[in-house]
Amino acid sequence: MRTLISVLLIGIPFLFTAQDWPLPDSQWFYSKWSIDTGGTELVTVTGDTIIADKAYKKLMVHHTSIWDTPNGVVTSSSDELLGFMRQSGDSVFHLEANNEEFLLYDFNAEPGDSWLCAANSGMGSDESCSDSAYVHVTNSGSMLVNGVVRRFLELEPNSDSSWGIQGLVIEGIGPTGGSTALGNRMFPFQRCCDSTIVCDFGMTSFNCYTDSEIGLYHPNPFTECLEALSANDLSVNPFLLHHNPSRDFFILAAPESFDFGSFRSVSLLDLMGKTVMSIPVAHTDLRSGAESLSLDIRSIPVGVYFILIETKSRLYSLKAMKK
Repeated sequence: MRTLISVLLIGIPFLFTAQDWPLPDSQWFYSKWSIDTGGTELVTVTGDTIIADKAYKKLMVHHTSIWDTPNGVVTSSSDELLGFMRQSGDSVFHLEANNEEFLLYDFNAEPGDSWLCAANSGMGSDESCSDSAYVHVTNSGSMLVNGVVRRFLELEPNSDSSWGIQGLVIEGIGPTGGSTALGNRMFPFQRCCDSTIVCDFGMTSFNCYTDSEIGLYHPNPFTECLEALSANDLSVNPFLLHHNPSRDFFILAAPESFDFGSFRSVSLLDLMGKTVMSIPVAHTDLRSGAESLSLDIRSIPVGVYFILIETKSRLYSLKAMKK
C-alpha cells in the first residue's frame, strides 16, 4: 500500500513529471570510508552516448582520498567512469561492463515487487552468494522535496546477494540511504553476502544532490556538501581511540580543546553498515565535559568496526577491532 509521508498544508505543490533524468547539471556528493582510508566522492554527468541504439547519460566520479602512513597523512584525487544510465518512463536502467542492461528502479512499483538489478558476480571463493542480485520493494509512496511531490521507493537486496541497492530511493535524485545510508550510490553496490566473514568494500553515505530543477537537496545539514575538503580539514580528527584492538572496551578520547557543545552522538557500525551500538548525546560522558568515553563491546562479535562521531559541523570516523 502506498504511503504519503508529507502533509500538504498550504497551496498545491508542483508535481514531478518524468523526463530525461539525470539532467546535464546533476551532481551527487558522498562521504566514503573503509578500514584504512576516508574521503569524498563527487559524481557528475559528462554527456550523452548511444549504446546499442539507446541514449545513455555518462557519469564520472571524482575521488578525494586520505589515509595514514608511517610518514604522515597522505591525500590523493582521481577520476574514473562510474557508469551509464537512462530513464524510460517510470523506470531507470544502467549498463553492466558487458553492455547488459539492468533495471535500477521502477517508481511505479509496489511493495512486494522485485527485480534483477545486476549480474551477481559473487565474491571470489565465497560460495554463499546467490546467483541472482534481486532487490525487493518494502515501501513506496510520495514525499515533498523542495516543494515538489516526488515518488519514493524503499529497497532491500537479497540477504545472500553480493550486489544490491538499499534504503530510500527518490524519483529524480536516486538512492539517498535513509535509515540505511551506507554503500549507496546510483548503481548497485558490492556487499557481504556472508555475515560471518570480514569484507572491506568501503562504505559510501549520501550527503546531497543538486540540479537546475530541484535545486539543492541536502537532507542532513551536518554533512559536507559539494565542497571537497582540504587536506588539512580531512586529516584533522580530534578523537583518539585507546584499547584498540580490544576484547571488552574501547576508550574514545577527545582533547581539552574540543568544543563539547558541538557534540551530538557516537555510533558503532559493522562492515555491513549496520548500527551495532548508538549512544545519544544526552547519555554520553563526552557531552558532559569528560575527556573520554568507554564503549562496552563485550556483547558484540569479533570483527572490524567503524566508530562514527557526529558533531554539529561534520562526521568523524575511526576504525576499531574487537578481538
